[in-house]
Amino acid sequence: MMKFVLAALVALTLTACSDSNSKKNKNGSDDLTEQNSGAENDYRCAGNTDPSQNIEGTSWYYTFRSNQIDFILSMDVYNGYVTMSNECSLQGRSLTARVSVPARYDHRTIEVLSRDSDRRSISEPGFNMNCDVSVKPSRMDYAFKGRCLILTQPGAKDRLVLFPK
Repeated sequence: MMKFVLAALVALTLTACSDSNSKKNKNGSDDLTEQNSGAENDYRCAGNTDPSQNIEGTSWYYTFRSNQIDFILSMDVYNGYVTMSNECSLQGRSLTARVSVPARYDHRTIEVLSRDSDRRSISEPGFNMNCDVSVKPSRMDYAFKGRCLILTQPGAKDRLVLFPK
């Protein structure tokens, strides 16, 4: 579901509902970059960028759909921690996987300091669903544009646009 996007977003890997019909990129993972392109022009980003805005105490999200599965990816930055959540919904059922890891951040970078993962599952006759989230130590740059948060991986041109919660 997410190639660079979540590598940039704390090297996050999200998967849900194993589906053999899923489109994969050349590296074998789904690509959210195209789904997110142009998002910074979304009305939810409208507004002036506050030059004094700080990443501490903020909450962000992005929604997307892949193979009939709805995802809400969330990132919260509080008290020296980054919390990543992946809410997966399919056929009226929802699961949320969540991790919280220590992080360092300043006026332009976020550095995740440890690794963690979480998996939530539903297994019923005729219905199986997994919702995963994982993070690993990594560094990303960020900037605010209007009301949105733009994440990039150092040296990469791809970017992920997150909306304020």
